[in-house]
Amino acid sequence: MQAEGWELRKEARHLAESFKHEIITNPQFQSLSIDLPMVPRSAASHVIHDPTKIPLNTERLAISTEEIKDYLFLHHGIYVNRITEKSMLLNFHIGITKEATVALLAALSDLLHQEGMSAQAVTSTDYIIPYPPGVPLIVPGDQITAETHREIDNIRKRGILVFNA
Repeated sequence: MQAEGWELRKEARHLAESFKHEIITNPQFQSLSIDLPMVPRSAASHVIHDPTKIPLNTERLAISTEEIKDYLFLHHGIYVNRITEKSMLLNFHIGITKEATVALLAALSDLLHQEGMSAQAVTSTDYIIPYPPGVPLIVPGDQITAETHREIDNIRKRGILVFNA
């Protein structure tokens, strides 16, 4: 039983490393990154990073981690337990299989493809004005990109009204 546990743990570490390698090296996942924890030098001898926990940074996407979490669950049956504003923690425990890892990569690929389709810039025909201060953010003819959408979302999160005129 102990030998089987060691093998399962070894497989979980291998799957986590394979996932990290795919995210880092596959150009399809260039808008994602792996956030390795920063450990202060003074604590380095007391802190050990768990290689089966992968912090996936999603801040370069036009959608929030909450939306990604919901998408993964509703469309692919993948449950993500821990998220922050900019990342999600993926746990590769002994119950995770190679098929589950492949399914997660496919789901992320699908999400990025859909985001790419919806993130294409469009030309504004209206003014977009945050109030206050009332100065146009976008005028007719400007390109509205994913970055523009993020900026508008951030303005709204601060309680500022945004009008189309």
